[in-house]
Parts: sequence; structure tokens; C-alpha cells
Amino acid sequence: MSLTVRQLKVGDEATLIQLAAVHKSVKVSPEYAKSLLANEANYLIVAEGAGQLLGFVWAYCLARLDQRRPQLFIYEVDVAEAHQRGGVGTALMEYIWELVNRLHLMEAFVLTSSTNAAAIGLYTKTGGVAQSEPDIIFVYPGHPVSVHSMVG
Repeated sequence: MSLTVRQLKVGDEATLIQLAAVHKSVKVSPEYAKSLLANEANYLIVAEGAGQLLGFVWAYCLARLDQRRPQLFIYEVDVAEAHQRGGVGTALMEYIWELVNRLHLMEAFVLTSSTNAAAIGLYTKTGGVAQSEPDIIFVYPGHPVSVHSMVG
């Protein structure tokens, strides 16, 4: 199967809407999809093959106070179950590596659980270097909001 990896841009709202439905089980409005794609700090990379969305990476470009070069925070990597261990995740992470170099970013980084063997295998195989395990992650939750008011 031929595999294409690309970054979604404004104009790809239909693809983002389809991705949200298939991979996240949520409905995204065209307006919200356009606002996500218009935000230059957002990076939505998709892997497509045989007319299907096989996987994606969602990442954010983060400016830093101590460096002039930003870094890329890889928030989510997802490959459709039927296509896992078939090179889709590798192709997505290689695209990220190329993006970091093309944009002269400081680095890309991703967090995962020490028990997520599949993720650790993917990140190690594609050149990621484990730095340390976080001891604790603190979350400051926002006020509850209707999901429909955000995405629908």
C-alpha cells in the first residue's frame, strides 16, 4: 500500500473533520476545524493510504524564553489498530524529524508512560532518546464546559 504523510493546512477541514470522527469519535464543526488549522502553532500530520486516514500526529510549536529556537511538543500519536506495526507510526515520526530539521527547531519531545511498550518502541526506533521519567504530572483542570460548545 502506498503511504502519504502530510501536514494539514487551511483547506483541509474535511480531512480534519473525518479524522476527528474516525480516530476521536467526536464531531468537529467546519468553523472549529478551520480555526485549528489556521493556528500556526498547531501541527496536524496525517498518514493516508488506500483512501483512508491511517494515523496522525498532533503537535504544538512552543516558544521558549531561554532559546530563540522553538521546540515541538508532540501531544498525540495515533495509528488505526488495523495498521499498527505496519510502518505508519514510523512514517509519521520520520516526518516530525524532518519538520524539526527543516524549521530549525530546537527539538521535538513527547511524553509517554513507562508502561507503554509500543510507544517506547516507536520513539526509540525512530531516533528518540529517553531523557527521564517524570515523577509526577500536575494538571490544573478548567471549569466544566459542554463538549458541544467547543467542537460541535
